[in-house]
Amino acid sequence: MLSVKILPRTLVTSLILLLAVASPGMAQETLSENLPVRVQARLGWGTVRTVQYAPDGARLAVGGSAGIWLFDTHSLDAVFRLPGPPSPITKVAFSPDGQILASADKDGSIHLWDMAADTLRHTVQGHTNSVYRLAFSPDGRTLASTGGSITHLWDVATGSLRYTLQGHTNMAFSPDGLVLASVNGATDVVYLWDVTTDSLSFRRTLQSPDSVSWVMFSPDGQLLATGHGFDNTVHLWDMATGTLWHSLALTHDVSSIAFSPNGQTLAIVGGTSLVQLRDVATGTLRHNLTGHPGRVNRVVFSPDGRTLASAGEAGSLRLWDVATGTRIHDLQGHTDWIRNLTFSPDSRTLVSTGEVGSIRLWDVDTGTLRHALLQGHTDGVYSLVFSPDGRILASASKESVRLWDVTTGIPRHALKHPYWVKNIS
Repeated sequence: MLSVKILPRTLVTSLILLLAVASPGMAQETLSENLPVRVQARLGWGTVRTVQYAPDGARLAVGGSAGIWLFDTHSLDAVFRLPGPPSPITKVAFSPDGQILASADKDGSIHLWDMAADTLRHTVQGHTNSVYRLAFSPDGRTLASTGGSITHLWDVATGSLRYTLQGHTNMAFSPDGLVLASVNGATDVVYLWDVTTDSLSFRRTLQSPDSVSWVMFSPDGQLLATGHGFDNTVHLWDMATGTLWHSLALTHDVSSIAFSPNGQTLAIVGGTSLVQLRDVATGTLRHNLTGHPGRVNRVVFSPDGRTLASAGEAGSLRLWDVATGTRIHDLQGHTDWIRNLTFSPDSRTLVSTGEVGSIRLWDVDTGTLRHALLQGHTDGVYSLVFSPDGRILASASKESVRLWDVTTGIPRHALKHPYWVKNIS
């Protein structure tokens, strides 16, 4: 049995993602039975498949082969276990107001739980395959579930099926929750739906001149970006009129895009050494960011929107001033592909990871290396996350999850596990 110290609640997810062997013969607890057992003493509750914080951060839902456990994130005590079905849990998701928890089983069933009353509100069925995506609309009235090539839209209040989208597996809700954009994979047509009515109502289609494999709303929801990984054009659509606003062409396939936090700038990477910054309102080119010796594979804006980090092959890593397009710093240290880039919440620190387990913390203002956290991980680091206050960094690799003090660079905890963790949050 693994024993660890109590960690800050913002990093409990990292701890929960340690996967252990299931305990056989577990009795079926009643819904509200208090369990005076702490998380760190009960990591043997089966394979963990999905973890989700409640919007207010007070509870943590953990789903897997042992059903659904709810934890108090302040005390780390298990509050209760929802009486789960015999099929393992594949996904959980809280509604935006935290009042409803949706869970999906491996057999395709979906359960809606009332968090205030600790009771099951609805069980809905419609999928014949395992559900791999659950998403509430921003207003919490609609739940989208995707399994196989089918997406169902459910009325959260009644549990009734509002609409079925056959062949639609890529979609996005607008930030205000009024519109759903979906892509028909067979025809590459983008459909816009009004999700405010009792039954889903069709608004219009967007006939893209190119193939479409993804959709992304701008932060203000006024534009929709569409594209395909094997095309060299990003299309921006005016959501008010449904007309094509701009077509932004590159010389190579589009490999990555990112909206700035204020939605005014779009960064586009096209599988070359070039990064383009485009004015979202006009579609015009603001800046060509050049200087990488090889292909660029990652770009990320700082939370304050002032800085863009770009990473490429051979360890190339650069910081750019978004307003002027000038290169601020050339960060030297990595010698291989950079897997991850993450800014701290205050935008003052950038973290980068390479192929062989190296983690580096950079001072964004000066470009200097604060810490090279080379000790610990022996394999590639696949995920990084800061605590909301920016004081703790969690890193996950094939063999462990490690927690670091950002100020000193000293490791706080090493959480070993026998399974490959690719994501923490």
